[in-house]
Amino acid sequence: MMSHEIEKRLDSQCIISYTVDTPILNLTRNLEFMCNTAIVLKEDVVRNYYFVPANIENERDVRIFLAETKARKNDGFWSVYSDSTMFSELTIFKDLVSIPSVTIDDVFLKDGRFNISFRFHSTDRIKLTNFIFKCNESLGDLSIEYLGKNNGVAHLSNMLGKADENVVVTIFMFPPQKYIDDREDNADLQWIREIRFHSGGDIIHGIYYGDKNWKPRGKVTPVSESDGIYVGSNHNPVIQESNKIFVEHMIFPKSRVHKFDGKKLTEEIVVTTFQLGLVQDLVSRIAGKFPDWRISLAGVRRYIET
Repeated sequence: MMSHEIEKRLDSQCIISYTVDTPILNLTRNLEFMCNTAIVLKEDVVRNYYFVPANIENERDVRIFLAETKARKNDGFWSVYSDSTMFSELTIFKDLVSIPSVTIDDVFLKDGRFNISFRFHSTDRIKLTNFIFKCNESLGDLSIEYLGKNNGVAHLSNMLGKADENVVVTIFMFPPQKYIDDREDNADLQWIREIRFHSGGDIIHGIYYGDKNWKPRGKVTPVSESDGIYVGSNHNPVIQESNKIFVEHMIFPKSRVHKFDGKKLTEEIVVTTFQLGLVQDLVSRIAGKFPDWRISLAGVRRYIET
């Protein structure tokens, strides 16, 4: 899988947690359940989506919370959201992803704490240190659960005691020649890119992987030229449309990786098992909207952590 090819290219890994007084965090503490979440950054607003398991919906405090937040039920979960206009502490995510190489892996609530796991390149260590110092001042209860060598996604899952059932959806598409010629982030005619974080806007924020001999062109910025790692943004109409549709249907892939060989663009999406059917429907919709991209499903299989 493409995600396995590049998951250790960023050489460092970190897990941080913090707590604040919010209704959802208090619920996870009092009822001792884990709540998956997704962070979406769009312009100046940070939006946080929570997925409360339906099997605790009859708990009195949960019923009150779901009613007050106008939660929506879907595939065994109640979906709720908040944003940085309501809870200012969410702005730390904007500060975190302003560090060029930071790539978010997971965000969830457990035991009354917000947990964020991510990978980054060691060239950004000072920037990350400054971010942590700033969070300590503003939050007062930030804890570093792990900071060190990137040992892969499985290492994070084991540390966090988290075992989601995920599947990999592979999609083939063939961009029209005009799009290939007009790319703003024309890193090269062959590349592999990982999406750094969820974005609800028109811009894709990616980290590009090559080798030490790679000579990127266009609007990309080096993270580590010796390791062949760069960051850049791009306006891709198909990926933008999928961003929009995914957010509308509250689908937030654990990972999105793209590989371009000069003609074919391969997208690999990792999602939870319960979202698979909906993802397939949405891919069909996108393929119908962009017939000249010749979009097709190429594979669906269980995700195995390494």
